[in-house]
Amino acid sequence: MKKILCISLFLLISLFGFSQNENKTPWHGKMKAGASFYKGNVNKFNLKGAFLLSNKDSINEFSLFSTANYSKVDNEVKKEEYSGGIKYDFIPFSVVSPFMLAQVYTNRQKKIRIRYSGLLGGKYTFLNTNKLDFSISIAGQYDHENYYLPEEPDDDFIDTKDILRISVRPKFNIKITDDITFTHYTFYQPSPFDFNDYRVYSKTSLNTKFYKKISINLEYIYEFDNITVDEDVLKDDSSFFVTFAFKF
Repeated sequence: MKKILCISLFLLISLFGFSQNENKTPWHGKMKAGASFYKGNVNKFNLKGAFLLSNKDSINEFSLFSTANYSKVDNEVKKEEYSGGIKYDFIPFSVVSPFMLAQVYTNRQKKIRIRYSGLLGGKYTFLNTNKLDFSISIAGQYDHENYYLPEEPDDDFIDTKDILRISVRPKFNIKITDDITFTHYTFYQPSPFDFNDYRVYSKTSLNTKFYKKISINLEYIYEFDNITVDEDVLKDDSSFFVTFAFKF
């Protein structure tokens, strides 16, 4: 946790440093908080929060993001998940936009002590109108993972792995009305050396703005890891939650 906070602080300072140019572009942010229900490795009703800070112009876009999910009942941790990172997009309004991303992730229930990820790739926008946009991104991804030891680890258990992956992500946004937007995207991340080792992360959301910079979000998230750290860890997790978002 301390590592994540230190890295997030460093990235935040770096982002503000990037923004000090002659044509200062204002920073924009979004904070979300709400309730969620999880089914999978943890069946639990709990609270979740997220934070996004971005700076965008016609040439560069910098984004800093962070999420936290934690619950504890009778001194037993039911959910402990944190993630944070930084993303840079070059010429974000172009049809083809290269990007870089660095992320830190930890999840006690999945027995992932820490995961450092780096991605380098590009986004191609097929369609971009006032009502609909559709894009796909493809990237090379490097993961360095360290795991919690199982209660009865095998002699050949490896607590650290370095994995190369291919990350493919289709995404579309539909603007139903001026105040309602439907969004869906799915990440498919196989290892090119073992296609049986793949991850899927899918998110579907409905965003409704009801007062200036305040909106309500309905979100469904599905995660699937075909290879898990331990047999006790389920392969899939799903969650549905309602959040209130505030833009600034």
